[in-house]
Amino acid sequence: ELSALKSQINPHFLFNSLNNLYSLALDKDKKTPEIILKLSHAMRYMLYEATDNFVALEKEIEYLNNYLELQKLRVGERAEINFEINGNPEKISVPSLIFIPFVENGFKHGIKGDIENSFIHIELNIDQNRIVFKSENNKGDVDDPETDEYRGVGLNNVKRRLELLYPNRHELKIIDGV
Repeated sequence: ELSALKSQINPHFLFNSLNNLYSLALDKDKKTPEIILKLSHAMRYMLYEATDNFVALEKEIEYLNNYLELQKLRVGERAEINFEINGNPEKISVPSLIFIPFVENGFKHGIKGDIENSFIHIELNIDQNRIVFKSENNKGDVDDPETDEYRGVGLNNVKRRLELLYPNRHELKIIDGV
C-alpha cells in the first residue's frame, strides 16, 4: 500500500507542474526553458533518489529548496516565499516526498490564486525525537482543472502514509480558512 501511495505523488507533482508550464507557454514567458530545466532536476530526484520509503532529510530539504527555486522563477516578485530550517538534519531519515504536497498546495491555492500580498511560509523544526513541518499560505481563488473526484489526492495520500508508517506516533493538523 505504501508503494502504491507513493507512486501517486510523482504523477500528481507532474500534473501540477505541467499546468504551470502550460500557463507560462501561453504567455510566452522567457523563463519557460529555465523552469523546464529545474523541473527536470526535480524529476531526477523523484525517479532516482526518492525511490526508497525513507530518504536522508538533507536530500529532502535540497529537493524542497529546488522546488521553491522553481516556483520563484515562475512567480517572480509577486509573492513572499520563506523556508526556515531549525535544527540539524544530519543522520535523520524521513519518508520520501512527505512534505511536497503541502508546499505544492501552498502555491496552488495561495500564490497561484493571484491574490495581493501572496505568501507561503515553510518552517521545519528538527530535534532529537521529533520533526515539525509547518506550511502556511494565504488563499485565493484558483481556476482548478481538477474535478472534485481528484481534489485532495495529495493530502489524503500523506495522511494514509503517515498512518501506515507512524501508527499512533504522528500528529497532522490541517487548518483551512484561518
